[in-house]
Amino acid sequence: MSRTVRGHTVHPDDVAAGIDNPSTFAHVEPGGWTPHITLGRRLTYHQIGEALATLEPLGEPDRVCTFTALRRWDPDAGTEYVVAGRAC
Repeated sequence: MSRTVRGHTVHPDDVAAGIDNPSTFAHVEPGGWTPHITLGRRLTYHQIGEALATLEPLGEPDRVCTFTALRRWDPDAGTEYVVAGRAC
């Protein structure tokens, strides 16, 4: 099985400047954007285990990432929960 990932380099200020909706969060304003990766979205506690089990047959990744922080974002409540490290 072959997998392809395509990436583009985008300057955060250009992205934020193109948004016509003022933000209520300072870290998404031009110049304040925090690069991040969304690993899962709207997963329940039990679905996290299922998601990891699905990835297990793929084996070890080709590259290793270092995480400096982990947070859970609740978009409905507009609240973030810092799980580990110092997020944002």
